Amino acid sequence: MATHETRSVGGRVVLASNSVLLVAVGGTTGLDAFAADLVAHGCTIHAQSPGRVALFRFETFVTPLLAAAQAAIERGALAASATMAVKVRVAGRAAPSPKSVDIGSTLASEAARGELLLSLQLASLLQATEPECAGLLHTACVRMADGRERAVVRYSAATAAGPTSRAGMGQVVGRLSSEHVARLVERIVQRLRPIAPAVDPLLVRRAVAAGDSAVKIAQALQSHVPREGHAALRLIVDDEVRWIRLRAGGGDG
Repeated sequence: MATHETRSVGGRVVLASNSVLLVAVGGTTGLDAFAADLVAHGCTIHAQSPGRVALFRFETFVTPLLAAAQAAIERGALAASATMAVKVRVAGRAAPSPKSVDIGSTLASEAARGELLLSLQLASLLQATEPECAGLLHTACVRMADGRERAVVRYSAATAAGPTSRAGMGQVVGRLSSEHVARLVERIVQRLRPIAPAVDPLLVRRAVAAGDSAVKIAQALQSHVPREGHAALRLIVDDEVRWIRLRAGGGDG
């Protein structure tokens, strides 16, 4: 019977439930060392070909794996990604879904050498379940193959106390309906609970009403969030403002 990872949080035993797919691109020697390092940390190689390797681990704590991956890509001058691994059964064995692999491979190809990029979905999940990772995550933008930019999250243990984003973080709120404002407030409050359990929804509503960008909303809420949670706060607000603007834009045509 498999033994699941656990840790103690606030006197409670927490079972590891996250799954991650790590994809690295670069030279053969660096990729071999990357794969060896991650296998030593409990990962399984999903696929390896000239110029690329993909590994996964299900039901784990992701933060230590990100640290190991960053160290390996810096040594090997690689570029890498970390995304959520959706589990499927292939020939009776668990493996990441083809879509998970496609997403991870695309993101790794968009990363710069020495850079570890996370999908927004994985970053959001880690903020809720592994808050110690929040200060290591920094919003960024990458250019896609069609020339457009999209938001991602950069992992960097070395710059945890530095700037939150090389691309700047300032999603503009714009004009929102009362329904969208209420939904934005609700989502921000919900995601802040793990780092600020006592946050008052009224304070969040006031911050949203007074701020015209994610930066200003986050700044208005900083005094109500523990200092170690400030990086997570900025990322959460930026992510949720982006999400609501997509919804509002779609609704307004």
